[in-house]
Amino acid sequence: MKRRLFSLIELLLNWVVMTLYTKPKCICALFSHKEYWRHASYFPEKKSKPQCRVFFEQLKYIIKDGAPNEYYFMYGLDVKGDKEASEYVNYAPFMKRRDELNLKSIHNSTCLLRNKFYFGLIAEKLGISTPHIIAYIRNGHVYLVDVKTEMSLDDFVISGDYDMFCKVIDGECGKGIFALQIRSGKIFENGIEISLVHFRNDVSSATFICQEKVVQHHEMDRLYDKSVNTIRLVTIRSLKDGEIKTIPPILRIGANGSIVDNTSQGGIAVGFDISTGRLDEYGIYKPNYGLKTREHPNSHIVFSTFIIPFLKESIEMAIRFHTFFLDIHSIGWDIAITENGPVFIEGNDNWEINGHQDGNHGLKKEFMEYFFNE
Repeated sequence: MKRRLFSLIELLLNWVVMTLYTKPKCICALFSHKEYWRHASYFPEKKSKPQCRVFFEQLKYIIKDGAPNEYYFMYGLDVKGDKEASEYVNYAPFMKRRDELNLKSIHNSTCLLRNKFYFGLIAEKLGISTPHIIAYIRNGHVYLVDVKTEMSLDDFVISGDYDMFCKVIDGECGKGIFALQIRSGKIFENGIEISLVHFRNDVSSATFICQEKVVQHHEMDRLYDKSVNTIRLVTIRSLKDGEIKTIPPILRIGANGSIVDNTSQGGIAVGFDISTGRLDEYGIYKPNYGLKTREHPNSHIVFSTFIIPFLKESIEMAIRFHTFFLDIHSIGWDIAITENGPVFIEGNDNWEINGHQDGNHGLKKEFMEYFFNE
């Protein structure tokens, strides 16, 4: 009885906050942030809706979902009719339901995904190929994993030569990542020599893990060689029978000198045929970096001519890996492809649906089936 009462009170409070604060705030933002309804079309070859109609459609999203559709133009909704637009899932209701299912309890295994150190150890233990962890850096000290030795940063830079990739242990969206080389006591970040003081400052703000560099498959390198380009594959545990399903994946490709492939850092998302691995016609940028493109801006490879190697193996391994995370409903895997097959970079319980709708089509049907149909 008490639990039901608390649930009703929670629902009432959420409704009050949404009605009296969140929605009015979003409506005000709609007037001040004109990019929600005034933006270059990703599909200039098609006739766009008038700006006033786009404005009112965004207003409808706020009234219905409590937030505007920030991916409105990336989805091409400015050139699509109501029926086709209704097939797309807005981010706000998706995120709410994703977290309801993935974070049912504070005592679940999402921490094993969000902590890249734990993720790497578990993957290795389960026989899942993942970049080997060489060290982690915390509070000015380095712990070398293989030899189980802790030392200061000063001693670390003279302890040997290293060629590694360093990441914030719980970082997201490609932030806090850099290539680290140490040669004869000299330190290089992303190929630029820096001082020990500079290095200490760079790693003082967080805990970092240092992994061996992934050497990607020559085909992936041909596509773009400055970053490790990864498949983002989402696996979902069926609410009906527990079977692991997938939704249409995307390939994320770095561009224009970036060492990461994240679209939030200027990368490109391209959908592909899950049965053949052949890329779709267009790749999509996030708004600050561009619109859509048929070819890679640096390698000039036409996307529709490119086929991803080891795709079948990647899907099979992702489904197998998910079976060990019994209490997590959906996981977004980042998978690199090497000459020897797939390598799992990380798994994300807080994955985003927008890239999969950018590079494919609306996923309302899959969302309703996999996230509500019990």
